[in-house]
Amino acid sequence: MHERKTLLAGFEIGKNGPFYRIVSPVFYDDKYIGALEFGVKAQGVLESFKQRTEYTVTSFFNRDKWEKVINIPTDGFLNLGSFLLSTHGDPLIWELFSGRILRPGEQQIRLHRNAYIIHTHPIFKTFRGDSIGGIVVIQDISDLIAGKNTFIIKTVVFTSVLLMISFFILYFTFDQMVAKLVGAEKFASNTKAEWERTFDAVPDMISIIDDQHRIVRANKAMADNLGLSFQDIINFKYHQVVHGSDEPPVCCPYVKLLKDHQSHTAEMFNERSQRYLSVTAFPLEDSEGNFFGSVNVARDITEQKIAEQ
Repeated sequence: MHERKTLLAGFEIGKNGPFYRIVSPVFYDDKYIGALEFGVKAQGVLESFKQRTEYTVTSFFNRDKWEKVINIPTDGFLNLGSFLLSTHGDPLIWELFSGRILRPGEQQIRLHRNAYIIHTHPIFKTFRGDSIGGIVVIQDISDLIAGKNTFIIKTVVFTSVLLMISFFILYFTFDQMVAKLVGAEKFASNTKAEWERTFDAVPDMISIIDDQHRIVRANKAMADNLGLSFQDIINFKYHQVVHGSDEPPVCCPYVKLLKDHQSHTAEMFNERSQRYLSVTAFPLEDSEGNFFGSVNVARDITEQKIAEQ
């Protein structure tokens, strides 16, 4: 899929048994960014199908492929040459297939005066098209006249097709699932861009600081007021960038916040910009209430201080 960058799907047999696997490329702004994978256990789909039909349905697999399975015992399987047939503990399956050869297509078997039509579908194929197994549908036709045999076979074929439809639905709706996820990603990206525009539109100097005094985010007003680029601000300590000092000022509100995790405000004269600032530090907490940093808002109050003086 990484090479082709197109959706691929098929059956696989792993250590936990067979499953149907879909892998789809994910694009963002026409750029390939990775893959999304979805898988469903083949046996689970088969069990769901069995509940919706009157027929006996089971599955078979290539014996050499089943060697990978380590978490499913083989005592519930019949060894039919190059295939393993799952019996599900059903005595009818044991009797019908013991000592027989499994072959694709239809075959009629008589057992204890009853007649059965066996239809074998090798539909479990890898994404390369290699068969690794399939399903077997068993119908008792003992009470039906010979003229209805054709109808019965068509019914069995139709039943098998229903099973395939369930996988096709997964296949054809997977692109829609991916599209929704990509749409959500675009929505998140647009929301992020809108947040950044709002963040940069605020005239106050706003920065997000971690518990080591490092600036991890800053708005445009902060860069403009300090006459610095974002490269000169991000990951540097707040007091180094704003005050040009190796240690925070004595009245620094963030120093007080680190002690009690409460909001603090202080007025100070900034030597670097020769401006009066009102600085407020607000604590930041994660979803579990753990403190991890602060939002610092610095407002220029120079004109106010001059008017007061």
